[in-house]
Formats: sequence, structure tokens, C-alpha cells
Amino acid sequence: MLRWKDRRRLTEEILSGPNKGKDNIKVLKVLKEQKSINRFRQGDIRVEEFKITTEKIFPNGFVWQIFLFHIARPFEFPIADRNVFRAFSIHKNTMIPKDWTGYKDFMDYFFQIAIFAGIIRKKPAGNELDLTEIVKELKRVDNALVAFSQFLNSYRK
Repeated sequence: MLRWKDRRRLTEEILSGPNKGKDNIKVLKVLKEQKSINRFRQGDIRVEEFKITTEKIFPNGFVWQIFLFHIARPFEFPIADRNVFRAFSIHKNTMIPKDWTGYKDFMDYFFQIAIFAGIIRKKPAGNELDLTEIVKELKRVDNALVAFSQFLNSYRK
């Protein structure tokens, strides 16, 4: 998943240049904290505590920190990238998120769309929510924001 998120950087770092053939330090840091990631996924670690863990792994990578939250709990933490942030900032006439406060605003925006689209509803009494289905539907919101951003970007030239 890390290679998918930044295919160019994480692949080229180990395929060429001075790092050719060496282990990728970023990947190793994530693997070292895999137990914490899984504990957060299971709800055994609070958000603030996991934030500290992600800051240790990616001290200068706010979007990468969010990516670890998304990997662990995709139904609660939408993925963050330049496309969804661009769509958000243009639609809401605000700055692109650069910190957790901005990401919280983006999350509110993202889940408002999901609510209006009927993806998130109240849980029926006695029935379990199918998180896999919810994540698939939330991915549709992400795809729509990416498409909107790319459309807007094509007119900025």
C-alpha cells in the first residue's frame, strides 16, 4: 500500500541511485510499528496516541501520517492527497489542509458528502454494519473528488 501511495518515490529509492538494492527506510519504519497500527485498527489505541506513533514514523509527512490512519480505519479516516484537498479547498473556498485541524475540516466535508449521498445511514437495530461495503462506497466519494479536482485542474492552464 505504501508503494501504491507513492509508487515513484518508494520504488525508485531502492531501484536506482545510492539506495539501489537497500531496504527502504520508510517501509521498515512502518513495518516496525505494524503492531501499533493493528492495535489502532482494533480500537485498542486512541487517536491521540496513534498520532504520536505516525509522527514518529513520518515526522515530516502529514499526508503520510493520515495514510496510516486510513489504512487502519478507512471507514473513519478518508485518504488524503492533493486531488481531494484541491477539490475541498475550491468547493469550500478555503486553504488546502496542511495540518490536523485542516484535515478535520476536510473529514467533515467528506462525510457530509457521504451522508447526502446516502452512503452513511443510521445503523438498523440488530444488524451489523458491513464495513467492507461502506469502505467501497466511501471510495466512490474519493473517486468523485479526484475526478472533480482533475477537471478543475485542466482549466487552470
